Formats: sequence, C-alpha cells, structure tokens
Amino acid sequence: MKLHYCQRCLLAVLTLAQAAAPTLAAHTPDAIQNKLGSIQPNAHYRRFIVSFRQNSAEQAKPLVAMHHLRMALHRTDLTRQNTNAPLLRLSYRHHLATGGDLVSSSRPLNAAQANALMRQIATDPAVVYVEPDATGYLINGTPAPARLQSSVALKNAADTQRVSRSYPWIWLEPNDPLFHKYQWNFTGLRGGIDIVKAWAKSRGKGIIVADLDTGITRHPDLDTSLADDSYDFVTDHNLSGRPVDGRAPGGWDPGDWTKHNVSTWHGTHVAGIIAELTNNGIGLAGVAPEARVLPVRVLGKGGMGSASDTADAIIWAAGLHVDGVPDNKHPAQVINLSIRFRQACTPNSAIRKAIATALAHGTTIVAAAGNDKANINTI
Repeated sequence: MKLHYCQRCLLAVLTLAQAAAPTLAAHTPDAIQNKLGSIQPNAHYRRFIVSFRQNSAEQAKPLVAMHHLRMALHRTDLTRQNTNAPLLRLSYRHHLATGGDLVSSSRPLNAAQANALMRQIATDPAVVYVEPDATGYLINGTPAPARLQSSVALKNAADTQRVSRSYPWIWLEPNDPLFHKYQWNFTGLRGGIDIVKAWAKSRGKGIIVADLDTGITRHPDLDTSLADDSYDFVTDHNLSGRPVDGRAPGGWDPGDWTKHNVSTWHGTHVAGIIAELTNNGIGLAGVAPEARVLPVRVLGKGGMGSASDTADAIIWAAGLHVDGVPDNKHPAQVINLSIRFRQACTPNSAIRKAIATALAHGTTIVAAAGNDKANINTI
C-alpha cells in the first residue's frame, strides 16, 4: 500500500510539473526576449501592442487582458518613480485587425522604462508578443544631382529626335509640359525607370493603388474620385487634428502642419507619382496614369503616424475587415507605403503580420527603401 501511495504522489508531482512547464519556460530570459519588439534607445513611448495566445482568456476579454497588464505594471517600479509625476496608468484603446490589442500609458516612457514594462508583460504565458507602437514618418525623396539632371533632361527637339531614332516607342512620350524638365527619373538614361517603354505595354488600366500616406488634396492633374470612399485611420487626435481620438471617413489631407513647419501635402505628391493624369497638357506625368489611387490617411501632423494604425490600414486597403470601419468598396491590387519605421520589422510585429495577410490575399505591397542614405538591413 505504501508503494502504491508513493506512485500516486509521484504521478501527481509529474502532472503538476508538466502543467507548470509552460509558465516556467515563459519566464526564462531567452523566452522573454523572444517576445519583445525592438526599442530605439533615445525614443519615448506611450502606446504598446500586445498579442495574446489564441483562445486565451486575455485574447477573448479585454477586461481580463487589462487586469494582467496592470499587474505587470505594478511588478515594475515605474509607479513609484518620480513622485512628482502623475500616477502611471495603462488604458485599453482597441483591438487590431492583426490580432493584437493596443494599450496606452498615461505618460510617456523612455526606452529603459518601456523595456521594463514590456519585460513584465512578456512574463505572462498568455502573451505571445509585445512591442511599442512605433512611429512612422513620411519619406521625402532626394533630388537628383544637378549634373545628372542636366545630362538626362531632353531639353529640345533635337534631343527628342535623336532618342526617337533609337527607340521607336518614343511616340508615347506625353505632352505634359514639365515631364522633360523635372521627371529625369522617368527616362531610360542613367538610372531612370524607362517608363516610356513600359507605357507601351501597360498604363495601369483597371488597377487600384492604395496610397497609405497623409491623404490627398483636390488637384486639377489628379483623379480624386475615390477619396470620399476611403478612410482616415489616424486615431490619435494629437496627430489627426480632430478634437477627439478615433477614425473618420474620407481619405482627404487636411494638412500635416505643426507650429514649426508647413504642410508637405506628401500624400498628394506620392499620388501624383503613382497616377498623375498624363498626356493632358498639364503639369507632370504618372507612372501608371490609367490606374486609380485610393488615398488612405495614416500620417497626420508632422508627417507622423503609428504602426497600429498603419497595420489596420493595410488590412482594410486589401479589402479585408477592420472592426469599427466600413469595409473597403474599392479593394486595392497594390498598396504603396512611402513611410519609414525605425523599428525592426520582426515576424510577430503588427506591420509584418498585416503585410503577410495582405500578400496572402493577393495584394502587392510596395514600400520605400534606401532613403536618407540608410542601409535597410540596419533599421
């Protein structure tokens, strides 16, 4: 009988050990590190994206999730630092289409503080990944060197005739007056994209390109017919320019001005590159002049936006559902992102998951790279 009792005890101990194994594994330094998104050393963060395990109570119920997140906050010493500062609190914002939940802190956290909070959150076995809600910025292109501009611009009829003899497709060159003067990058010479030859095969007819940017403005050389059916995904009122947090109908650009700079109208500029009306005797030409642009606003004041809003906008632009937003009437075959994020695009990040979802849905993603002379392998 004694032997039988010991066997039962041993079985109970083994059962308890097996049940505790995931919890213990979740607390190992390597396991915790694998759950963390990257942090920039000089940055400050107020918003975090937390992804919970499928079918967990935290994933199903925001109240349960917030209880565990607040417990994680209290396990840090952040609530006891700087007694002159308001009490640090965490608040629930909304659920992302990629599966994560967005939460915000009542005041900004520096890199060390954000890392301490994220590490405590990651000790929860139900947490799959936690990352700061990274800030995205618009990308300004770099002008061509003067010597390159002068060498590739077709300034007179003699140049045009010379090129025409070499390339029979030159008859497709548009009559837009600024095409030769400014669009050196459209030519087939010295680093241009040779767009005239491409136009002989396709001009983008029937294609919708979603431009995730600052939105669009009315312009005589742009087709803005899809702007009213689009959406403004900028949720933070400090960036959107609206009096309260939340999203709004329309892909229009109200301006990204701050107290210290003027509006860039960056989304309008990018929309022009994509599909400016061409061969109409006005302004410049577009890469795919017969395509239609769906302007989706993800960047607000200062040309800034968030990873969480951009991830939801990618899902929506591809024609998939996002809670709280009417479904897209004009799903895009191509999504353009002239945005830079300084955070690494890790496999579990919201942006990475959104891109993977859109690709699986058959949407092509085009993203800017190599700007600011930065190596894309290091950012």
